[in-house]
Amino acid sequence: MTDDAPDAAVLLVVDDAAVRAELRERLDGEDGFVPRVGPAAAPFDADFDVCLLDAAGLRAHADALAAVRATTRAYLPAVLVVPADAGDPEETLAALGEAGEAVDDLLAHPAGGPALERRLRSLARAKRRSAEAAAGRDRLRRLVRYLPDAVFRCREGTVTYANPVAESLLGAEPTGLAGRSFASLVPPVDRDAVTSALACAADTGRGGPVETVLARSVARDADGGVADDRDGADAADAVGTARERPASVPVEVTAIDVGDGEVQVLARDLRERREREDRLALYRRAMDEATVGITIADHTDDDEVLVYANNEFKRLTGLSGDELLGRNPRFLQTDATDVEPVARLRRAIDAGEEASVVLLNRRADGRTWYNALDVSPITDADGTVTHYLGFQRDVSERVTRDQRLTVLDRVLRHNIRNRLNVVLGYTDHIEEVLAAVDGADADPGIDVDAVRADADHVRKAAADALALSDSARRFREDVVDADRPDPVDAAAVVEEAVTRVLEGAPPRTSGSRCPTRPSSSPARRRCRSSPRSC
Repeated sequence: MTDDAPDAAVLLVVDDAAVRAELRERLDGEDGFVPRVGPAAAPFDADFDVCLLDAAGLRAHADALAAVRATTRAYLPAVLVVPADAGDPEETLAALGEAGEAVDDLLAHPAGGPALERRLRSLARAKRRSAEAAAGRDRLRRLVRYLPDAVFRCREGTVTYANPVAESLLGAEPTGLAGRSFASLVPPVDRDAVTSALACAADTGRGGPVETVLARSVARDADGGVADDRDGADAADAVGTARERPASVPVEVTAIDVGDGEVQVLARDLRERREREDRLALYRRAMDEATVGITIADHTDDDEVLVYANNEFKRLTGLSGDELLGRNPRFLQTDATDVEPVARLRRAIDAGEEASVVLLNRRADGRTWYNALDVSPITDADGTVTHYLGFQRDVSERVTRDQRLTVLDRVLRHNIRNRLNVVLGYTDHIEEVLAAVDGADADPGIDVDAVRADADHVRKAAADALALSDSARRFREDVVDADRPDPVDAAAVVEEAVTRVLEGAPPRTSGSRCPTRPSSSPARRRCRSSPRSC
């Protein structure tokens, strides 16, 4: 044997003591062999690489050899040793009858030269390779058995094996699928495509994938009707079973040729994928149809380009998806855009944080609008920011109103200040007159009518100032305060929601802490937490 190969265990089941002793002595003298003489009663335990038997040993232990071979899928070579005085080896083998069928090779004794060693080494290698192949098949069987997908083994379109997942998927008893046509497990409308996939796998090695459904206890035809080989009471039972559990399971079928005329069919359950796709489609529709602009920017891209823009954002900008996607939204800014909120937004994004700013943007038709932008980072499983989610709202009216309020406030304060200065001037004059009247050197020629006139001016100026103050108050009530949302009793809302959830949940300990005073949330915060409230 080679230096890295294990020694070959040679079992001697030779009834002729002289031949047995000669073989043992010869193998003891050769490197790479470990001869062992089997017990007379039970010589076989499968712990050998090659078995040497003479005719008497084979007749006595042929059944034992067959039994030990049945316990292992590995190849256990048996060599018939025929002494020279026993006659022709082939005639000796033929005389053994059925017992001779266990023989894999013949060896004339004594063998000349190194022929014995070569043949024994060759048989030992074949046995080890067979054992390795059997171990590989066992691993493959375990893999197929515990694979999360359904696996069927088919020969000429007929199921010869189905793993437990396939049996569970179809609601079948163990081994209950063997012998059925695989095409009968799918609706008639898909049978041609599935049959073609199996045939393609047999011809080219692979067929499919084909999306279809696997019928459970009852198949459905293309029109949704029941299609079953059984009739009468059996068919009624099948229909009743179908009402209690899903009649079919959507799958993706792929057929692979595994040799020896067999095709392995892998059926991947599509229910979770379909549900996930449906949820994603729902989320996409919700985002597309939201009344607030929504964008997603790729943070892994150096220019952080847009990869998604919903319909409302397209309406706000007057641009199509082709004009928006693949570009950084900074191109919407104008020369008049305030640099401070832009810089604040940039710092937040670089730090992977949220930000809320108002930016002056330009539409496709050249008109400007004020964009209330909220951005939030989106992270992957490792916590790395990969995208940024943006919410945009047109707040041009609010900004314009705030600007007008600022101007109005400045005008009001200017006018009131002027009126009050008049009041103060006339008040000083009245005080001077009154001081003169009360003094010892009072001028008896004081113009009382003039004093009264001054007092009238004071009253008028004060009334004007009060009127302006009332006008400002009414304007704020009508324009500013009316635009604010009414207070919402958050405690009542949360308690009602918790009560509804707990009514349908199993008993458990739960609690909530709510504020005792009503509270309201700005529209921008509501949009971030619940797009439907926008």
